[in-house]
Order: sequence, then C-alpha cells, then structure tokens
Amino acid sequence: MNVKLKKTFDFAAGMVYQKKFLINLYSIELKMVTATSDPNEQNIAYERIRYWIDSVLNDGVLIADDSELITAYRETEQRLITLPTEPVDQVIGFVLFSKFNAITESRLIITDIEISSIHGDSMIYAHNEN
Repeated sequence: MNVKLKKTFDFAAGMVYQKKFLINLYSIELKMVTATSDPNEQNIAYERIRYWIDSVLNDGVLIADDSELITAYRETEQRLITLPTEPVDQVIGFVLFSKFNAITESRLIITDIEISSIHGDSMIYAHNEN
C-alpha cells in the first residue's frame, strides 16, 4: 500500500551570494509517497533525508561551484555545498528534489518540494518531477 506523507524541515545555512556571505534560514516541505510495503525500508529512506538536512545542509555554506571565492572558503574547512549557480532558492529546490529522490533509492518517492527562505523574502518555490 502506498501512503502519502508530508513533512516540513527547517535549517540554517550560510550562503555566498554576489560575493557576500549571508546567513539564511530555510524551510522545505516535502510531499512523499511510500514505494515499499516494508516499514523498515521506509524509515531508512526517511532517516537518510533527515540526516542529509541535519548533518550536511544545516550549518553548511552554499556556494556556486564556479565562484571565485570557493578556494578561500575551502581553506576555512567549513562544510561547503556546491551548486551549479549562485544559491538562490529556486536552484536549491531543484537540487534537493533530485538529491532526496536519489538517496531514498525508490523506497520513498519525493513527489513535490516547496522551499522558502528569509533572504528569498519567504517566497515559496514549488517543484515536482514536471
């Protein structure tokens, strides 16, 4: 049986945007569907998402992979999360949608993600597979 789930996560991360370092607060809402009847497999998939948010995104620094400042930030030993462009909410939403679907290994399917942030004026960006 497939079960629909919805969960909101909040995290804080630094970001390098237009050569400035900013602290940003993010909120993401995930809509998911279970894709296995094994509750242990569902829990493992969910815990992978939680781990990635809590241990990778939270307190990390989001930066474009072609930023001229990336070398300087690497020297700080701060955890960097590189993105294909500057860290704007819309791009972060695309990246997280793909990442979460990859790490859940088809045990949970992320059908929709909504992301907003303080520096994004709390505008909500909604993404799905389309």
